[in-house]
Amino acid sequence: MSSDVTNLISKVKKRGHDVWEAGPATADAVHNVEQELGTTLPPSYVSFLLSHGSMVLVNEVVSGIVSGNRIRGGRGTVLSDTETLRSAGCLPAGLIVIGPHEDGGYCLDLRQRRTDGECPIVNYEIGSVQHEETVAATFEEWLAEWRLKPLSEYDA
Repeated sequence: MSSDVTNLISKVKKRGHDVWEAGPATADAVHNVEQELGTTLPPSYVSFLLSHGSMVLVNEVVSGIVSGNRIRGGRGTVLSDTETLRSAGCLPAGLIVIGPHEDGGYCLDLRQRRTDGECPIVNYEIGSVQHEETVAATFEEWLAEWRLKPLSEYDA
């Protein structure tokens, strides 16, 4: 992850907000997620997985890999969060959940992959067309702008 994201995480912690990090995922676990999904993951998301694994910021989950190699098995794991939304709300193919919420989830939109391997983040809501709107250009931008910056600007 970039130093900007690392600095934002530090700032959020200093402001007194609860931050839980699963710890770095193994390269094998990242490979297993890609095998299960049948695709490669965007570089900024892979960087997050290898440096933080998964994260909870106050009460907002950033889906990933837990305990170094747990790719499935409850909220906060990318495969479980994606499979849950697929079974409950017919999540379209090509969307991978990175931030579940009560109406659906923020998703990597692999259908719009760029030449650098990155893809936009969309907000998929069950029964809505909102998922057609991009909320961030990359995973790292979404993590910084939608999850970390708001928490870094006020005390807990």
